Amino acid sequence: MIQRIQSLYLLLATAAYVCLFFFPFAGIVTPDNKTLSLSVLGVTDNGMVFHGTALLLAGVILLTVLSFSIIFLYKKRMVQSRMTAICLLLNVALIVGMFLFSDSLAKGTINFETGSYIVLVPLVFLVLANRAIRRDEMKVRAADRLR
Repeated sequence: MIQRIQSLYLLLATAAYVCLFFFPFAGIVTPDNKTLSLSVLGVTDNGMVFHGTALLLAGVILLTVLSFSIIFLYKKRMVQSRMTAICLLLNVALIVGMFLFSDSLAKGTINFETGSYIVLVPLVFLVLANRAIRRDEMKVRAADRLR
């Protein structure tokens, strides 16, 4: 299970989703030169959360749990491949949601920070995992033909 390369890719994607809890994805400089930090946990000003981002938080939690649980579907490769594709689509929706949320909240300058780049990392790992899962499925089908 863990010795397969797609399991490693999925584990790395899960780790990247967990990192989103610790890094802000944008900083907003308001017209009165106040800096607000946007993360999946909320909009903070000097460490105090004053605006929640429940939908983004739910999306990151869902993607974290989903990408970790896909690892354990190793006996059902086609289901694993479909779930990875769903995870990819949800990741793209999360990226769009992050940028739309930061754009709608911004009345000043938006500075994209570490979290906005971290959210791109799972995309790469999910694509690599999906390719490895499909490669395994092709090997199994080729072995079945030989029997």
